[in-house]
Amino acid sequence: MQSPQVCFSRQDDLTERHAQALICRGAPIHVGHLRTIPHAPEHYYALYTTTSSDTRFKEEDDAVSLHGIMSELMTMRLQGLPGTVTLNQWVSLSSELPHAIPLRDPGVPALREVDLTRIFKRLKEIEMGIDDDEHSMHRSLYKYFLRDQDKLFSLHKPLDRQITDLIQVLSKPEWIDFTNPRNQVLLLSLELDLRINSRKHNEWAKERLLFQIPPSIQWNIALARRWLKFIRIEGYGPTPDHIHLRYKLRKRQVKILEKFAKTMKWPNLDETLNTFPFLIMNTLIDMDPDKATDELALLTHLYPSCGFQYRSSYTYWAATCIVGKVLAPTCKLAAGWVGPGRPTADLGRTQIARIRSRPPQQRLTPEDVTSMAERSDPLGPPADLIPVSEYKLILPDPDDIVDTVRIERLCFQPIQGQQVDAGPQWYEARIQFAIDGVSWPLRLAYDVSFISAWPCINGPHPLFFDYAYSTIKADQIVNIHDWGGLYGLANTQAISPRPEDSGWDAIVADVRKTCVACAIREAYAATLTVVILVDDQQYLNEDD
Repeated sequence: MQSPQVCFSRQDDLTERHAQALICRGAPIHVGHLRTIPHAPEHYYALYTTTSSDTRFKEEDDAVSLHGIMSELMTMRLQGLPGTVTLNQWVSLSSELPHAIPLRDPGVPALREVDLTRIFKRLKEIEMGIDDDEHSMHRSLYKYFLRDQDKLFSLHKPLDRQITDLIQVLSKPEWIDFTNPRNQVLLLSLELDLRINSRKHNEWAKERLLFQIPPSIQWNIALARRWLKFIRIEGYGPTPDHIHLRYKLRKRQVKILEKFAKTMKWPNLDETLNTFPFLIMNTLIDMDPDKATDELALLTHLYPSCGFQYRSSYTYWAATCIVGKVLAPTCKLAAGWVGPGRPTADLGRTQIARIRSRPPQQRLTPEDVTSMAERSDPLGPPADLIPVSEYKLILPDPDDIVDTVRIERLCFQPIQGQQVDAGPQWYEARIQFAIDGVSWPLRLAYDVSFISAWPCINGPHPLFFDYAYSTIKADQIVNIHDWGGLYGLANTQAISPRPEDSGWDAIVADVRKTCVACAIREAYAATLTVVILVDDQQYLNEDD
């Protein structure tokens, strides 16, 4: 082992300072955090992680600066490896978040009955710019949209009371049917944003409030701001047919949609693109003139674990669906969709398929997250002297890559007992692999996640001996009988359920960006037992 300044033998002991310079330099450090939820009971919390390379040295000590780290990371594709999520995204899935702020105040303002004309009239007023005087804003809010429950005792003229009422109303759990004019989420979110950013609202109060607003309302405000910035109202009336909108980014949206269609190799591409002069903003399916797309009308975000086959040419899968996650490395990933995937004989020529999958069996506890840094420290447990012999460099052999594994076919089994005429059908999914000429079915029973490993700098890094691991080649994976103790077996030779029934999340590391040691430590940080090593270079070199 050696550092830029000095070499060490296996028999040497290192001081902590030398060990940090030699072992931790450029290795990702994962820190887990728990944050309480404002205005919610104590059993609710948000979990998240932050990751950086070691920053315990100053730049003059030849350490990696945070600026340098971020400069390198800015060149990465934001979505990471195809079909993966970040460690922070995966950890956040174990958060306990309330659906809404508990409304303890019995005087929560009620919504007034309001028609579409009134909603768009107010949207147009906001678009043109309005006076942020708190009296005029009070009048416009409570005269037309909210009922002031206690106006006989105290008028809600102060800005903070108006903000409170809007937050409480937007926290109501029944904001679901956005086609109902009473559900004026967009408008009321704009009204809230106006008051938060009013000149009469001081900066200290604004910053504190923005930190405490629930995530659902923050998303509503973000959407409202996008509306105000990019959409103009050119006409409105009592029904949706009277509404005429102008999209400021229409040309850019058309180009993006055209690129999306070409990336997905849409089978009816030429005919679809011929309809572009009539495009405002619609989905590829709505635009396609082929009557076969009528079968895809019920494709909806309310069932995110889904996909569809079109013209028996290709299949397309939501990136949140387990089928899409598994197929992503062999397909394109764009706008939350994975495709074009291979067709299947188990679905109709043009048909939607909803995939039934169970949540994975593993779930992080708050203690798992907050102890993440200690559990994955590159140095291991603290010590005054650190023996070099306790660390090992792991170097994958580029000539030992398995390339005998292929996807043979996609298989879908209809769920028994469902009504055939009740809309898109539910299926259990399998992918049949060919390994050295032998077919192996893999049942996608669990909606597992694949976490893209954080890149390291100046690797490969040494691995402390306590980080135990074993290496399994891709063509030998079918021989694993006990996945990380899933079945509680004393030895791996015992009879156990088939590996196709296992459900484990995994770290996925591109060996050109993340060394094996750093990938293993990230798995320990996340309490995961599976690391998948891939070489993603082939996807970077593919033609668009």
